[in-house]
Amino acid sequence: MIPRWLSHSLTSLLPRTLAIWLLPALLIGCKSASMLTLAPLSPEDASELQDLLLDLETRYRLIDSLRTYMKVKIQTGDGTQEVREILRYAYPDKLRVDVLGALTETKAVILVVEDQFTLLLIQENEAIQDTLSDQVLTDIFGVDLRISDVRSALFANPFLDGEKRDLRGGRVGDLFRVQRTSTRPGYVEEIELKVQDDLPLVTSWKLIDAGNNVIQESSFQDYREIGGLMFPFKTVIARPMQGTTVTFQISQPELHPKFGSKTFELDLGNVRIRKAATLKVGE
Repeated sequence: MIPRWLSHSLTSLLPRTLAIWLLPALLIGCKSASMLTLAPLSPEDASELQDLLLDLETRYRLIDSLRTYMKVKIQTGDGTQEVREILRYAYPDKLRVDVLGALTETKAVILVVEDQFTLLLIQENEAIQDTLSDQVLTDIFGVDLRISDVRSALFANPFLDGEKRDLRGGRVGDLFRVQRTSTRPGYVEEIELKVQDDLPLVTSWKLIDAGNNVIQESSFQDYREIGGLMFPFKTVIARPMQGTTVTFQISQPELHPKFGSKTFELDLGNVRIRKAATLKVGE
């Protein structure tokens, strides 16, 4: 079973850390349909937005590898908790996240390689290993977490899921505000992009239900240049109806690092291995 300290931390940490991957766990529950409230894009705005989204896609593909330290602050009605981690990513489908203890010792490792998911709990000498899927992530972390959400959130690009049809909204000043029907039935997503020096920077990504309630908002802040690419150093994920806020602060990011041949491997030797479907979070 997953220790409560880890299940709580990772459920919040996932929003931005599982790169196929770790970021916002979007909650489902509304059965009636949300309505798009913004007007259709004008031909001029649609053409400009298409170019901006292409730029976002190009920037994503230029990140062949990434290493960064990350501090995760989880604020709930029960108080505040902080988790530190080291994230390593190699394009297109390798991710390793080391969850650190108070003395910077590794307490757990999340490893994703192609379609294989492993969560190693070092002190418990136990691992969860399974084929990576939306259902596996839900079984482990107890929330409706989709692979496309995590990847999109990690790279501050909600459009990595490929959904670019029927976009509505437009540009006002340096800000594009866009709506689309969510892939989750009954929900609408609202995305804001700031155009800075002709570069698109995603600043906000909301999930809205049929009652026009914001279920979750991911806010991407403090963009800085890393290796010629703009990257948000701070991401805040708020779930107002739950009273939960998760803040991710990266430090010492490095683009294009060279990883050793064993970086994305784990020696599970005598470790007890379980399937995700056998778990109950937090027990």
